[in-house]
Amino acid sequence: MPRPLPLADNIPAGKDGVMTYIGKESKTTASLALTLDPEGGETVAIIPQGGKATVLLHDGKGHTLVANHFGLTGWAQPASSAENNDDFPALKESKIQDKNDKFMYINLRYLPALGKATQGEYYLGDDDTPRQPPPPASKPGEASPFYIYYDHLLETALKAGGYLSR
Repeated sequence: MPRPLPLADNIPAGKDGVMTYIGKESKTTASLALTLDPEGGETVAIIPQGGKATVLLHDGKGHTLVANHFGLTGWAQPASSAENNDDFPALKESKIQDKNDKFMYINLRYLPALGKATQGEYYLGDDDTPRQPPPPASKPGEASPFYIYYDHLLETALKAGGYLSR
């Protein structure tokens, strides 16, 4: 059975084996680690002592899903005092910039354990279906009727049920 979590408020537990929505805010009385898996694993965030925590649900098996003030969500574990009280792990950055437009750029910052950045570009054909660039050439002296669209997305590592796809 997991140890009680260091939360200031009395948080109700779920019934045996039944996932229960809690939806209650509290403050930590000691550091709290949020991990990707109910039993531990990679740390998503550390909530320092006195930090805001929202208890989302209890799985009825002794595991509690918690969100920090940034909205990062993970399974709560008591954090050891040796861990850094860094409330937001280092983010990876993906950049995209148009070769012809020095002012058009996009930065995407994300937590690598939860996904990866993807980049793409396309244009819409006459039938409004996405197509790979380059678009057909325009008539001499006329502007192209086609615009290039850029995708800069985050492909999530999560799958239905809240677990990581590996």
